[in-house]
Amino acid sequence: MKALLAILAVFVVSSCGHSPLVSHLEGSDSVAIRFKQQSTGLVSKVVGTARPYAIQDLLTYTGSKETTKGNCGEDGDIIFFKKGIPAGHVFFNYTSDGCHHFMLNRNGKIIATEMNNQAVDLFKALANEAP
Repeated sequence: MKALLAILAVFVVSSCGHSPLVSHLEGSDSVAIRFKQQSTGLVSKVVGTARPYAIQDLLTYTGSKETTKGNCGEDGDIIFFKKGIPAGHVFFNYTSDGCHHFMLNRNGKIIATEMNNQAVDLFKALANEAP
């Protein structure tokens, strides 16, 4: 958990607002990042935080420019919570070359957004962090 906070502090992104894609997630007070095994879909690790700046960074990352989804599968998801109730899911892929993106379900349509190198580095660090 301490490493998550330190890593997110390094990747602070200055942004005044969020994309309309993730605006419904603003006001989230905690998140759980679940890493999954692509072959089975089973959750292999969960990292969570309630730090406002960490949640802000994740919203900034996920609300980036739209891109094509591709057939990449998923490495996990981020569950955003408001007062303990799930407010939304954002799925991600960071391990497959050419498939670094987030996927959001917006009004029944799956939309993919670009994942920048900072977000890729964050997920790699979190996935490899000892419990």
